[in-house]
Amino acid sequence: MIRLAMLGPYPLDDGPLTGGVEAVMAVLAEALARTGEVELHVVTARSDVERPTVREEASITVHIVPRHRRSRLALYRRDVMALRRAIGRIRPDLVHAHGAGMVYVDAAEGARRPAVITLHGVIFREADFMSNWRHWLRWQMDILYERYCVRRARHVIAISPYIQREYHDLLRGQVYPVENPVHDRFFAEAGEPEPGLILCPARIIPRKGILTLLSALRGLAETLPEARLEIAGQTGVDPAYERRCREYIAQFGLEARVRFLGPLSPEEMVKAYARAAVVALPSLQETAPVVIAEAMAMGRPVVASNVGGVADMIEDGRTGRVVMRAFVPELANALFTLLRDPEQARRMGEAGRAEAERRFRADRVAAQTLEVYRRVMEAG
Repeated sequence: MIRLAMLGPYPLDDGPLTGGVEAVMAVLAEALARTGEVELHVVTARSDVERPTVREEASITVHIVPRHRRSRLALYRRDVMALRRAIGRIRPDLVHAHGAGMVYVDAAEGARRPAVITLHGVIFREADFMSNWRHWLRWQMDILYERYCVRRARHVIAISPYIQREYHDLLRGQVYPVENPVHDRFFAEAGEPEPGLILCPARIIPRKGILTLLSALRGLAETLPEARLEIAGQTGVDPAYERRCREYIAQFGLEARVRFLGPLSPEEMVKAYARAAVVALPSLQETAPVVIAEAMAMGRPVVASNVGGVADMIEDGRTGRVVMRAFVPELANALFTLLRDPEQARRMGEAGRAEAERRFRADRVAAQTLEVYRRVMEAG
């Protein structure tokens, strides 16, 4: 039995998830607990708590520590020390940190325990899409912190070959390829989709390319009367960008074709995928989007930008379409083809589902992760 401390952002209720890393943490923790081979302690930092607390959730113990605002200038020292104190109380055989930001990585690497980290994003790439210059400046410090933490990592789980490509000059330790898991709920039979419906599972921020998708929809509306779009993701993150999106919709009379669903719970997301004829992700930057894996599991074809690790997940023309970033004509044409040819969309969806069964099933990913744990502990 491995006494495991898993560090990272973790959902504390059944509501909407705040990002892909939360989804991965929840699914992987549940799958690892099912194996019966780990005594699982999750450690997460929250800005809405004032003192450390512990919650028991079935076979998982959740340790919640305070996260301090305005701690960037001090390289998050107070947050890191709070996480390390929690690790000390647990006394684990192994620490597994999920790098949503580098605070959890830093805490794990300095905990004096065998540790492995999973890198979920590439901060120095995402910083390019900050629309607010103050945010951009803050991210420059995060980039330096990222380089410091990645260089120190002795054991790294890479969720995509893209991670290895981007960090090739920083990675000094052993790298283990293990993709993100998808919850079993997304492998349910989806039934027939609604003709013409496009789903975009994304927050309303510049990096997700929402304006590009709205431009493509505008072109589709001229030839596909049934074409419409649902956007499932957090609103209010970047008010200026969201305002531009809504103004575009009003300017070109797309109000009846676009619905902002807001953040959805996992169960609501299953229903949203099931309704969709096509899933679109026109991002300007991604690593290995969980929403692509979820859509594949649901048997829905995905049209996504050729950025980051997207092409490592989708085989263009077989399990979906990979299109040029921010190129409206190619995006519109790919969507048009699949919406006009439901049989082709069905074949792509079935091929994607078979890939998801092979690669993203939670129990399979948990088994791969356990093997990594054994190797890390053997290395000492």
